[in-house]
This record gives sequence, structure tokens and C-alpha cells, in this order.
Amino acid sequence: PITLAERSRTPLPGRLVDALRRTERDLELLVEATAGLPEGLDVNVGARDLRVAGDELMRAVSRSLDGGTDSALALLEGVRAGVTTSFGGFTVAATDVTLTDRNGIVPLTIVRAGGGVPVRVRVEVTGPAALGWIDGNVRELVLAPDASGSLEVPVRSGPTGRFPVTVRVTDVTGERVLASETLSVRSTAVAGPALALISTAVVLLVIVGTVRQRRRGPSVARDTTER
Repeated sequence: PITLAERSRTPLPGRLVDALRRTERDLELLVEATAGLPEGLDVNVGARDLRVAGDELMRAVSRSLDGGTDSALALLEGVRAGVTTSFGGFTVAATDVTLTDRNGIVPLTIVRAGGGVPVRVRVEVTGPAALGWIDGNVRELVLAPDASGSLEVPVRSGPTGRFPVTVRVTDVTGERVLASETLSVRSTAVAGPALALISTAVVLLVIVGTVRQRRRGPSVARDTTER
């Protein structure tokens, strides 16, 4: 004969609840990163497939799990490590940029090392108000494991100077930061309003010089006659 065990009403420890939420969210971000890719693509979470990774979350809340809370936390940590492995490692290859015109290009190369399946990532560039992003400052890129992709982000500069630009690579929601790099954009182009002021000043100087020259002409002639 089988009887049901008495139901336990002891709540889960707070640290286990937090770990469950983090792990569940990490899995969701990985699934979203592969959304829209070819059907039939198996999403692995490290050495596990996605279904097994979901089962691990169920095992972690089992009251009969050997080792109790510590074992459950280790189980969830293993799932999150698998998510990190599936995303792979990202780096931003970028060099400082010099703009000799008001409009220019910021070239970027995103390099992915490792990874489980192709993923979509979000690339965002941000800088001070002196720089304007002509076509927006956010791009999406699909990268296969051990692959790289290049982007060109059009930029418009205002005043001359050197400005820091931060490049962030994240999952498509912008929540999980995969890489970050800061480069310098140096603008040497004179802005239109400033150029107009300089031109106006030059014209005024030419006019003043001409007028003074004309005024000196008759005076010089009189002096010569008198002598």
C-alpha cells in the first residue's frame, strides 16, 4: 500500500528563490536570442539541451534532493554556466576615429569566440551630445559560433574636439551585457555656423583694409605734391 507524504509548508529559502529567478531569466534570454533563426535548430545550454535545462529547475525545488539548498544552488549555477557557454565570449574590435568632415563613419567589428548556436545580439553606441547618430545608434547582428561581423555606424559631429564613444554588445533585450568597449572619436571639421562666422570676419577685414587703403591714397598724393 502507498500513502502520500504529508505536505511540507516550509517556504523555499530566499537565496534559492533568487537563484531560480536568475536562472529562469537567463534561459529566457538565450531562447530570445535564437528566436527567428532557422527552424529545427537545437538550442543547447552548455552540455544540456534546453529541455534538460528546464528539468534542472524542477529538480532544484525538490524537497528530496540530496544536499538540500546547497545542492540546488549548485545545480542552478551549472545551468547558468551553460547559458554563458552557449552565448560564447564577445569582444569589440574598434580603433579611434578621426573625422575630417562633419559626417563620418564609426567602423566596428564584433568577434564571437565559442558559443553553441547562432545568436542575435544588440550593438549600441553612445556618446556625448556633440555627436549625432544619423541612422540611429542601435544595430542587430547574427553571429555564428567562432565568427565575427562588421558594422558601420554613420555619425555627425558638432564642434571640434575628442569625444568618448562606448560600444555595448548585449542580448536582444539589452539586459545581458556580453561585451563593452570605449573608443575615441576626434572631430577636426569646422562646423557650418563657425565657418560662416569666420568667412564673415574675413570679408569684413578685407572691406576695412580696402577702405583704409583708399583713404590713405589721396593723403599720400597730397604729401607728395607739397614736397
